[in-house]
Amino acid sequence: MELNFPDGWFDAEERDGFLISEEMKRAWAAQLETLQVISDICDQYGFHYFAYWGTLLGAVRHRGFVPWDDDMDIGMLRQDLTRFLSIAKEVLPEGYYIRSWQNDPYTDQIIVRVINGDKIDFSKEHLDKYHGCPYAVGIDIFPIDWIPDDEEEYELQIQLLDMAMAVGNAWENDEVCIADKRYLTVETEKVTGYHFDETGNMKTQSTQLVDAISAMYGPSDTNSLGIPVRGTYTIDQRLPKECFTTLIMQPFEFTKIPIPIG
Repeated sequence: MELNFPDGWFDAEERDGFLISEEMKRAWAAQLETLQVISDICDQYGFHYFAYWGTLLGAVRHRGFVPWDDDMDIGMLRQDLTRFLSIAKEVLPEGYYIRSWQNDPYTDQIIVRVINGDKIDFSKEHLDKYHGCPYAVGIDIFPIDWIPDDEEEYELQIQLLDMAMAVGNAWENDEVCIADKRYLTVETEKVTGYHFDETGNMKTQSTQLVDAISAMYGPSDTNSLGIPVRGTYTIDQRLPKECFTTLIMQPFEFTKIPIPIG
């Protein structure tokens, strides 16, 4: 579905005391076009996505972008994201790419990113399509996973995630001696059953293990959802599943975006 931008929407303006330039509006527009591609695929195949993080805050507080924000974040329940990824390469329009730890050695998070290009593009076709924005823009997709209600199981999951991340960080740190790297790797293998290959990209393998640990529970195991890995460095990430069971359409700029009611 094509987006219809209202007259004057691209004009610079001040919101909440913050000046939004025409250039920023054009970057926002490119992101909205990219989100529409994702939305069309989700509608066609019955997947669900919703605004998350800064985009969710913007939808509720500003009915659009947070004025000083320059990207878009959405969430998908793990089962929807898995299905989305299984077909995305086949159904994404030409020029769109999936970037994740699975295909990009420089991606060290479990976030999936859908981008509208892989370079700065000043061609007329690109500029016309993305409203004068020459830069590659993308949408960050956060997997929302089941997290155990049981405190001991939750603490165990956090400890496993800590171990998995520590392996990747150690192999990237030149100040850590090889003996310590290997000791940490072997101990993590013993606990998780995962086998690391030292000849491969250890950071990517670490991220793969983090992804697997994050997805180790299902709806029959617990009543809580969230992003487990964030629990390793901030507050408890568990939210009642009811927070995500119903989505409503919330005004966002001149269009609407689904948000979870909880």
